[in-house]
Amino acid sequence: MEFSKAAVSRVVEASDRLQRRVEELCQRVYSRGDSEPLSEAAQAHTRELGRENRRLQDLATQLQEKHHRISLEYSELQDKVTSAETKVLEMETTVEDLQWDIEKLRKREQKLNKHLAEALEQLNSGYYVSGSSSGFQGGQITLSMQKFEMLNAELEENQELANSRMAELEKLQA
Repeated sequence: MEFSKAAVSRVVEASDRLQRRVEELCQRVYSRGDSEPLSEAAQAHTRELGRENRRLQDLATQLQEKHHRISLEYSELQDKVTSAETKVLEMETTVEDLQWDIEKLRKREQKLNKHLAEALEQLNSGYYVSGSSSGFQGGQITLSMQKFEMLNAELEENQELANSRMAELEKLQA
């Protein structure tokens, strides 16, 4: 764009110089009046300067149009870059959120694994104490088996959720 600006500026300057020269020659011609007719060479030179002036004006116009078009394209590309950067930032935020969620789920999974291990240990040792006041051992085992199954189901559900979050995170990182 700098090159285009410089080129347009040089063409406009050259055009202005030629225009001033043509005007100066025209003033000289008109100031002489009809008493001295222009020589053939002066007339040819004037016509040549006029043609050159028109050519340079056309060139300046073309360069200005090209500069305008390039400026518009540049602005459009800048908008696309800004949009892409915004999307990247949003994706990074999403990845961070997902990583936080995964970490939270892993901690919960570890906690559930610990509770499950304790429940299994208590079940295997026969030491499990239920919340009921009844001293019936069969009821305690049934209740602990139900709690075990519930904890196991919750653990599997959390593992599936953690795996799906991990897959989603890997997909976003890719």
